[in-house]
Amino acid sequence: MKIVVLERNSVGTDIPVDYSALGEVSYYPNTVTVEEVKERIADADIVVSNKAPMKKEALQDAPNVKLICEFATGYDNVDLEAANARNICVMNTPGQNSNAVAELAFGMMVMAVRNMYNGTSGFELKGK
Repeated sequence: MKIVVLERNSVGTDIPVDYSALGEVSYYPNTVTVEEVKERIADADIVVSNKAPMKKEALQDAPNVKLICEFATGYDNVDLEAANARNICVMNTPGQNSNAVAELAFGMMVMAVRNMYNGTSGFELKGK
Protein backbone atom coordinates (compact mmCIF):
# COMPACT_ATOMS: atom_id res chain seq x y z
CA MET A 1 0.00 0.00 0.00
CA LYS A 2 1.34 3.43 -0.92
CA ILE A 3 0.53 6.34 1.40
CA VAL A 4 1.27 9.94 0.49
CA VAL A 5 1.31 12.64 3.19
CA LEU A 6 1.03 15.91 1.29
CA GLU A 7 1.42 18.43 4.12
CA ARG A 8 3.48 16.83 6.87
CA ASN A 9 4.45 20.17 8.42
CA SER A 10 0.85 21.37 8.76
CA VAL A 11 0.36 19.40 11.98
CA GLY A 12 3.63 20.60 13.48
CA THR A 13 6.94 18.84 13.20
CA ASP A 14 6.81 18.00 16.93
CA ILE A 15 3.80 15.72 16.34
CA PRO A 16 4.71 12.15 15.32
CA VAL A 17 3.24 11.17 11.96
CA ASP A 18 4.50 7.66 11.21
CA TYR A 19 2.42 5.43 8.97
CA SER A 20 5.29 3.14 7.93
CA ALA A 21 3.65 0.12 9.61
CA LEU A 22 0.84 0.43 7.07
CA GLY A 23 2.92 0.54 3.91
CA GLU A 24 5.32 2.61 1.84
CA VAL A 25 5.01 6.27 2.86
CA SER A 26 6.08 9.44 1.06
CA TYR A 27 6.17 12.63 3.11
CA TYR A 28 6.10 16.14 1.69
CA PRO A 29 6.49 19.15 3.99
CA ASN A 30 3.91 21.17 2.05
CA THR A 31 1.84 20.86 -1.13
CA VAL A 32 0.16 23.92 -2.56
CA THR A 33 -0.80 23.51 -6.21
CA VAL A 34 -3.03 21.10 -8.11
CA GLU A 35 0.00 20.22 -10.24
CA GLU A 36 1.98 19.21 -7.14
CA VAL A 37 -0.93 17.13 -5.86
CA LYS A 38 -1.35 15.45 -9.25
CA GLU A 39 2.33 14.52 -9.45
CA ARG A 40 2.62 13.31 -5.84
CA ILE A 41 -0.52 11.14 -5.66
CA ALA A 42 -0.26 9.50 -9.09
CA ASP A 43 0.36 6.01 -7.66
CA ALA A 44 -1.00 6.50 -4.14
CA ASP A 45 -3.62 4.31 -2.45
CA ILE A 46 -4.14 6.67 0.50
CA VAL A 47 -3.66 10.43 0.58
CA VAL A 48 -3.22 12.36 3.84
CA SER A 49 -3.82 16.06 3.35
CA ASN A 50 -4.76 19.29 5.06
CA LYS A 51 -5.44 22.11 2.61
CA ALA A 52 -3.83 20.78 -0.58
CA PRO A 53 -6.28 21.18 -3.47
CA MET A 54 -7.72 17.70 -3.99
CA LYS A 55 -9.53 18.69 -7.16
CA LYS A 56 -10.95 16.55 -9.95
CA GLU A 57 -7.92 17.34 -12.15
CA ALA A 58 -5.58 15.91 -9.51
CA LEU A 59 -7.69 12.84 -8.76
CA GLN A 60 -8.39 11.82 -12.37
CA ASP A 61 -4.81 10.62 -12.94
CA ALA A 62 -4.56 8.77 -9.62
CA PRO A 63 -6.43 5.53 -10.30
CA ASN A 64 -5.41 3.74 -7.08
CA VAL A 65 -6.65 6.32 -4.54
CA LYS A 66 -9.20 4.73 -2.23
CA LEU A 67 -9.01 7.05 0.77
CA ILE A 68 -8.33 10.72 1.45
CA CYS A 69 -7.66 11.52 5.11
CA GLU A 70 -7.70 15.13 6.23
CA PHE A 71 -5.51 16.43 9.06
CA ALA A 72 -8.25 19.05 9.59
CA THR A 73 -11.87 19.20 10.72
CA GLY A 74 -13.12 20.33 7.32
CA TYR A 75 -12.72 18.99 3.82
CA ASP A 76 -13.56 21.99 1.67
CA ASN A 77 -10.29 21.45 -0.23
CA VAL A 78 -11.61 18.12 -1.56
CA ASP A 79 -13.80 17.87 -4.65
CA LEU A 80 -16.37 15.60 -2.98
CA GLU A 81 -18.31 15.10 -6.19
CA ALA A 82 -15.21 13.77 -7.97
CA ALA A 83 -14.29 11.62 -4.97
CA ASN A 84 -17.81 10.16 -4.74
CA ALA A 85 -17.87 9.42 -8.46
CA ARG A 86 -14.70 7.36 -7.97
CA ASN A 87 -15.86 5.74 -4.69
CA ILE A 88 -13.01 7.42 -2.82
CA CYS A 89 -13.72 7.63 0.90
CA VAL A 90 -13.00 11.06 2.43
CA MET A 91 -12.41 11.35 6.17
CA ASN A 92 -11.57 14.24 8.46
CA THR A 93 -10.72 14.74 12.13
CA PRO A 94 -13.83 16.17 13.81
CA GLY A 95 -13.28 17.75 17.20
CA GLN A 96 -9.50 17.83 16.82
CA ASN A 97 -9.27 21.37 18.16
CA SER A 98 -12.01 21.20 20.80
CA ASN A 99 -9.55 21.58 23.68
CA ALA A 100 -7.89 24.61 22.10
CA VAL A 101 -11.25 26.32 21.52
CA ALA A 102 -12.33 25.65 25.12
CA GLU A 103 -9.01 26.95 26.46
CA LEU A 104 -9.30 30.12 24.39
CA ALA A 105 -12.89 30.70 25.55
CA PHE A 106 -11.92 30.36 29.22
CA GLY A 107 -8.87 32.57 28.72
CA MET A 108 -11.00 35.29 27.15
CA MET A 109 -13.53 35.04 29.99
CA VAL A 110 -10.76 35.53 32.56
CA MET A 111 -9.44 38.52 30.57
CA ALA A 112 -12.91 40.06 30.55
CA VAL A 113 -13.63 39.41 34.24
CA ARG A 114 -10.19 40.69 35.34
CA ASN A 115 -10.37 43.66 32.95
CA MET A 116 -7.05 42.58 31.40
CA TYR A 117 -7.83 43.83 27.90
CA ASN A 118 -5.15 46.29 26.74
CA GLY A 119 -6.22 46.92 23.15
CA THR A 120 -3.68 44.61 21.49
CA SER A 121 -5.38 41.22 21.67
CA GLY A 122 -7.38 41.53 18.45
CA PHE A 123 -10.86 41.64 19.97
CA GLU A 124 -12.96 44.42 21.41
CA LEU A 125 -14.83 44.40 24.71
CA LYS A 126 -18.18 46.13 24.38
CA GLY A 127 -19.80 48.04 27.20
CA LYS A 128 -16.64 49.29 28.92
